[in-house]
Amino acid sequence: MLDEWARENIKVSKSKGCFFHRHVENHKEMFEECEAFQGWIRCEQEDVEGLNNRIEYHVSKLEILNVIRDNSPKSPWNRFFALPTKEDFPTIYKFLEENKHIYKEPMLCKFGPGCKLNLHIHGCKAPAYQYNMSINFPEGCKFTVLPDGDVPYKDGDIYKLYVHNEHSVENNSNENRYHLTMQAVNLEF
Repeated sequence: MLDEWARENIKVSKSKGCFFHRHVENHKEMFEECEAFQGWIRCEQEDVEGLNNRIEYHVSKLEILNVIRDNSPKSPWNRFFALPTKEDFPTIYKFLEENKHIYKEPMLCKFGPGCKLNLHIHGCKAPAYQYNMSINFPEGCKFTVLPDGDVPYKDGDIYKLYVHNEHSVENNSNENRYHLTMQAVNLEF
């Protein structure tokens, strides 16, 4: 749970932790691109042609990587990242290009079977919210945001997630869960 300093100094939405934003119909094509991609990396792996440094930078900007690792010590660190390039993720890239007036700084995440992130928040320098698209949401996955409880994700759903509200994710399935996080171009506070 949050310490007292965080509770007093970080803006938390007391009424809702997330809101349904929209549904994407071509999530199956996006899922196929994620499944086919072989370049997923963990942030602690050796640098792969500079990609790792860009991912480390993006994740560290939100002060979340170490929180994620430290907050879930009993679960496998079975989480991987990728940047959605035109060559490797053409459908996702096209979606982002068509919506660049809404979304920026995209990051693809692969959340493996058995992976769990306990309740956490994103750091105080993080924007108030981000968009989170569940490309697939296998049976056995659970995404919780306080004070709302479980988010009723379906494949292709995008939710606006208030990242200063405590939230957690579990993948209790036998398959990978893929999601796309995106920052807002114009933050509404």
